[in-house]
Amino acid sequence: MGRGQHILELQIAEAELVSQRQLLQQRAARQIDHLRAQNPLWLIGSGFLAGVLVQQLDVLLGEVGTKSSLKIMAQFWPLLAARKTAVMASSCGTP
Repeated sequence: MGRGQHILELQIAEAELVSQRQLLQQRAARQIDHLRAQNPLWLIGSGFLAGVLVQQLDVLLGEVGTKSSLKIMAQFWPLLAARKTAVMASSCGTP
């Protein structure tokens, strides 16, 4: 492969990255708008509740058990977030 071919591949990869970055920016803007529409007390309360639950999980399972449990939850979080995003998009009428 010549230098021109490498340059072309890099330009294609860069265009894909730009496209992905734009999609991420759009998703982030939608999520921020969604959070801004929520009552701040709900956000504070849910954050507090999540902190209490993690602390209790740590007390019950110990540090190693908590870390492994949180790791498992972190692996499933993108699936839940994708489902929620799809539900939000369908309720807003966007594809």
